[in-house]
Amino acid sequence: MSVRVHPHFEIPAPNEPIALGTEAARIRLLSQAVEAKLKACLTFVPRPRVAFEIELPAYFGLDFSNQTEVTLLSCGTTVSCQVLKGKMFSNEPSSVWLRPDQEITRGALDRPVSSIVFVIPNFPDFLAHGVIRECPGGWTREDEIRLQFFGWKVTIQKTVDFDETKALLVEKGTFAVNAVGVFERTDGRVFTWHEAAPHLEALRVFLSFACGRWTGPMLPAGVGPNGERVWFRWSVPLIDDGYAVFTWFDIHNGTALTDIAPEFMAKWHDPLWNKAFSYAIYWFVRANLAAAGSDGSLILSQAALEMLSWTYLVQSSGMSRTKFKTLGTAEAIRELLKALGIPSGVPTSLSSLQAFAASSVTTGPTDGVGALVAVRNNLVHPEKAVGALPVTDAWRLAQRFVELVLLRLCGFNGDHANRTVSPRWVGQVERVPWV
Repeated sequence: MSVRVHPHFEIPAPNEPIALGTEAARIRLLSQAVEAKLKACLTFVPRPRVAFEIELPAYFGLDFSNQTEVTLLSCGTTVSCQVLKGKMFSNEPSSVWLRPDQEITRGALDRPVSSIVFVIPNFPDFLAHGVIRECPGGWTREDEIRLQFFGWKVTIQKTVDFDETKALLVEKGTFAVNAVGVFERTDGRVFTWHEAAPHLEALRVFLSFACGRWTGPMLPAGVGPNGERVWFRWSVPLIDDGYAVFTWFDIHNGTALTDIAPEFMAKWHDPLWNKAFSYAIYWFVRANLAAAGSDGSLILSQAALEMLSWTYLVQSSGMSRTKFKTLGTAEAIRELLKALGIPSGVPTSLSSLQAFAASSVTTGPTDGVGALVAVRNNLVHPEKAVGALPVTDAWRLAQRFVELVLLRLCGFNGDHANRTVSPRWVGQVERVPWV
């Protein structure tokens, strides 16, 4: 299926609301109930979320401290909502904005579909599988990210206005829908939402790991064999604003996602690894945004490495719990890197961390693991403080270790972007160190 726009709503300019639908509804506030017209939309300010605009009659009071209930009359679905804005009391008709506390589905999720179409916000400008298509005045190249796993396939394309949207995202660091995806079975058979949902959640985490910030499928719609809409979910995952951050994924090497996807999905659906990947990528993404500063982010990065060390050494490789507990934090992380063929040294580009590793502050081997653990310990134990610490260098190296561990566990043997290389340009990649 070739889709560069969502078939069930128009994709607006950045920060502009997406109209989801209009419903007849019953709203209950302050023990009053009234039937009114409801407009559902996805708003992007201050963050992406579904909101309802409801037209209220005159003399209908609001209480901003309480929840309210809204019933969609077409299907009888009742949802609790928070009041976002509106007039507490008006002697003329007015509007109130509400935020539903749960996801809402229009249509029957148990009905089979042939594909699920979704949009992705704030997606990078990738080069991947090139497709040459005819256009007015000649031919043009369009790129697709193609993933296959467990009998499923995903195709991701840029929206038709991608270049304009990208310019605004880079300039203002806002939100915008700039990619469309299609989820299907490789054999073309129909399926239900409940069969697809676990894989779409895994896809959300996978794309967030690649982008280094939260993104993923949003507003999915089930499409029947004849192109009709079977259901539509007003569903918005956790989304981060902005456009470009440090990450292992080089946008000029989009086919790397094709290589990694099968093993990533296998690990995600493996009960042994699901918890480790879930926590590690959650901490990795939180740390990558550096919202808590380099110091707080370093602590999150080390937590991810400790989780991965425990899972690999004890639960996967059979090291005894007793032996693992005798290892210090640096030793456990070092054992993990050694087992996976990942060098533990400090890159020459991180000169401040190199000097710190060679000082008397670190204990044990004077490598990158010992240095970043020593920096972290000096942050959380004030009595050990030794003055200025190379926190940013330690954070960058810890994040690189997390990336390499996850890539190695996913069986990736290709090219990646090295975040410790500075300056680095788009397209500058290197082979993973274990190859």
